Amino acid sequence: MNLLPSAEEQELADVARQVIADTYPLQRGVNEATARLDPAEWKMLADLGWLGLGIPEAAGGVGLDLAAEALLFFEMGRGALPGPLLGSVLAAHLLHAYGDGEMLARVLEGEATVGMLVAAVGAGDDDHLATDTTEATLVLGFGAHEVSVHPLSTVAAREPVPSLDPCTPIERLHGDLPAPLARVVGGDADSLIVTALVLAAAYQAGLADGCLAQSVAYAGEREQFGRPIGSFQAVKHRCADMAVRVEVARSMTLQAAAATGQPEHRRAFLANAAKALADEAATSNAAVNIQNHGAIGYTWEYGAHLMVSRAQVMSQQVRHTSRCYAELLAAPVDAVG
Repeated sequence: MNLLPSAEEQELADVARQVIADTYPLQRGVNEATARLDPAEWKMLADLGWLGLGIPEAAGGVGLDLAAEALLFFEMGRGALPGPLLGSVLAAHLLHAYGDGEMLARVLEGEATVGMLVAAVGAGDDDHLATDTTEATLVLGFGAHEVSVHPLSTVAAREPVPSLDPCTPIERLHGDLPAPLARVVGGDADSLIVTALVLAAAYQAGLADGCLAQSVAYAGEREQFGRPIGSFQAVKHRCADMAVRVEVARSMTLQAAAATGQPEHRRAFLANAAKALADEAATSNAAVNIQNHGAIGYTWEYGAHLMVSRAQVMSQQVRHTSRCYAELLAAPVDAVG
């Protein structure tokens, strides 16, 4: 299997990396007033076609495949780009296949954003935690074999919840969710969940790579005892381990993205493996990145802490790391391939 990007895909990734670096330098997001993309920046992403990269051109998208979407999410993660990216892209897929074209057009044009349910909380099933719903129009939810998107306009009550990541607002939604605008169950839902896992894994793998890039750059600039700290064996070995984690996560994610024509249980196995490995890579590299930076890594003014909090929040999205491992252990033998 050839996992190398095509010339078109590489150009997409290069442009995305430059746009993200220009739009959202990591050092900007150090407080809640500046941490999130403003409407003009979100509209720019929509105009670039990033919210509909995998949607057919006839429906208003770009018409590329999951591998291209994964490369884009890798770059988003590398720059720790905030916002309801994953929810909006996945909702576009769901609305295209099972919803109405009017709402799909609003999502693709950046007029409607989509948050994501994290999990049911409290004693009953009527309360839900959701990310990126503060100014969202819709919210996307995942069940065991179900995916649905709901309007937020008639939610009975919404309560802000403190978030580990200042760039990812969290709310508690009280009461029953409104009837879904689009819903899919069974095998079709499982296929969309695979897409969700692959894109979440791509973001996490990119975030792990962003941590590596930060560490390597700092290790080449910071001097101790008259030498760059990157020349010391302990720092070199930590950076080498970070690079290995990135390559493992990226390769696994690209393999899962390229498995479109394979049996569904095989695709699910690869997607769960990608998400689990990418979560581990992101959380580990983010922690080591802080260590490589020493005292400055702990400061609020420096962007390394954003990588730590983003990795932890993203590990909860779609399917928690531990759930991915449980799915891998329960997979049929022939899914391993």
